[in-house]
Amino acid sequence: MYGFNLQTIYQEGKTPADSLERLRYEKSAYEHTKKCAKLLAANYPSLSQAIVQRAEEAYEGYYLLSGSATKTFIGKPASWRENPNHNKEYEYELNRMNQWLDMTYAYFLTGDEKYVQRIILEMEMWIRDCPPPLKLDEEGALDFYGGPKGRWWRILECGIRLYKTWGPIIEIFAPMDVFPEDLFSKIVEILYFQAEMISRFSPVLWPKSDHNHFVMENMGLFKAGGLFPEWKKAELWKKQAVDSLCRALDVQVLDYGAQIEGCPSYHNNCVFWFALALQFGRRYGVTFPAWYETKLDSMGEWALYMTRPNGTNVAWGDTSVLTVTMAQAAVCLYIGNQDSKWLFYSAYLGQREGLLGAFSTYVWYMENPEVFLQDFEEALAHPKEPALPPTVWNKSMKQMSYRSSWSDKDLSFFYSCRSPVQNLHAHIDPCGFDLSALGQAIFVDPGKYTYQEGEDRKHFKQMFWHNTLMINDRDAWEYLASWAYGPMRQGDILHMGQGPRLTWAVGYHNNYAPKVHQRVLCALNSKYVLVLDRITGLKKADKLSMQYHFDGTNVQEEANQFVCRKEDVITTLASTMPQRTIEQAYVSDEVDQKRESSLLVFRDRAEANDSEKIYATFICPDKYRKISITKLKHTREGDMVLISAQIDQEAYQLQYNIKTFDMQILDA
Repeated sequence: MYGFNLQTIYQEGKTPADSLERLRYEKSAYEHTKKCAKLLAANYPSLSQAIVQRAEEAYEGYYLLSGSATKTFIGKPASWRENPNHNKEYEYELNRMNQWLDMTYAYFLTGDEKYVQRIILEMEMWIRDCPPPLKLDEEGALDFYGGPKGRWWRILECGIRLYKTWGPIIEIFAPMDVFPEDLFSKIVEILYFQAEMISRFSPVLWPKSDHNHFVMENMGLFKAGGLFPEWKKAELWKKQAVDSLCRALDVQVLDYGAQIEGCPSYHNNCVFWFALALQFGRRYGVTFPAWYETKLDSMGEWALYMTRPNGTNVAWGDTSVLTVTMAQAAVCLYIGNQDSKWLFYSAYLGQREGLLGAFSTYVWYMENPEVFLQDFEEALAHPKEPALPPTVWNKSMKQMSYRSSWSDKDLSFFYSCRSPVQNLHAHIDPCGFDLSALGQAIFVDPGKYTYQEGEDRKHFKQMFWHNTLMINDRDAWEYLASWAYGPMRQGDILHMGQGPRLTWAVGYHNNYAPKVHQRVLCALNSKYVLVLDRITGLKKADKLSMQYHFDGTNVQEEANQFVCRKEDVITTLASTMPQRTIEQAYVSDEVDQKRESSLLVFRDRAEANDSEKIYATFICPDKYRKISITKLKHTREGDMVLISAQIDQEAYQLQYNIKTFDMQILDA
């Protein structure tokens, strides 16, 4: 079945019985988990109760997996090869066995051994019911295990099982003498097979080391080598894993600590994996280079910049707004370096609930949970304003994050001109942005919602539901499938400027070549936003459309303006693009959950003499009242574009130079 026997994988004179005997006497993982459970129950009983409730539901066969917004019956015990949600992500997630973690912690919180017994039973059933279909040296093995055909035997799931569920759970429960020798030998075989698969195939699948899958797979290889030092390849695999993780961190983490994929959820998850690697190193006797910890710490910066003033994620690409936020990154950085500053910053951003959730999830990984608790509670009690500039231009990511300050009522926008995108977790959104003001998300990216192929996936990834400009009703590049795009051309942020009462960024992309879209996004007086769009290379009858995706449904057209109401914030939007419609759309805060939203759509058409079109759009939010935008117009005088508007009783006139990208406010 596996292409090897136990005698060939162990050092001379060693057997699975030796591994089991050692693990039975190494009680540190058992005692540490016991200590964490006691600490959690004593200090946050509601969090411990929530774990027990989830564990009890999992024990009864109910768990939240992709394809349903509510918990699915997965079997009692789990039916590993069934897929009641008809969603391939369901198969992947179920076979990661994350439900075992809740049951593990519930045992230590309640003392009820039924949770341990269920985990051991499901291990035995999985080994019996899910044997690997191909030996690793068989023809087609790489293609099979490296892609969706592998289903529960995909390489990514092998890595996750090793580093997150099977590996730690074996360490924790071995002192309880719950693994009969014959079962343990089967566990050894199936874990070795998965480690060998990762060692052989992961470098081939990810030769550039530039994907989050590569990180998780090598975390699994690292855990396997550390967990079984009796294996002949243990030291070799630890070295391979550490070399791979160092290479991945170097390649994937760019300026300001930004993870290369550009999605906040994946950025914050990568913080966990890279940080946990440092802990594995301390545990299994491997030293990381000094630069690794420095670069890991920098990831806290970009987690901060991808956070809206209300504490939620900017919904960029395949991101969930409410989960895997800066709060997770702050707690996970502590796993790696025991530095509490990110906890204080996260608390300042109003992420108390997110921090508590992250505490419940990650306290089990803390080497000194008592000290972590002290630092955690100090951060909640005395948050600190981030000691970083609120606005940055990340040139390597082709993104810019603007905030008027670190207040929760800031005007804030996240602006991106990434083209080509790094991988397919990105959406089709060149020159797009996400805007918040006065404590509310106003104009937003739609979020992730699902990975499942179909119309929903298409809508959430395509251009029309993003705050962008389209030409001839076409995407900037072709959407082929959930995980396939057509060719992409260049885009970038060309300039960021700051002056009296203004902060602006200039981006462009040429995916409609020979047509080029250039967009200026400008914060005015730290409370209004001007969007200036310039499209060149047009031909007669070319159609143009701009979309503004409002995170709400209360929208009216009043006096040639859109008025958007969301709780106590009223946002007025007016544009020189003439035609206006309101269309229904959706946004997603968490996977498999969506709610209605509104698309504010402007349209125009190029005439015979229109090789260039320019549009000025003002966005003016305020508390409780509607701001009036009148006398909005723009003119082109040589290299200068002059924009004027009456906003309430104040007249504004701005000047923008299309060659130098300079912008200024003129005396009205």
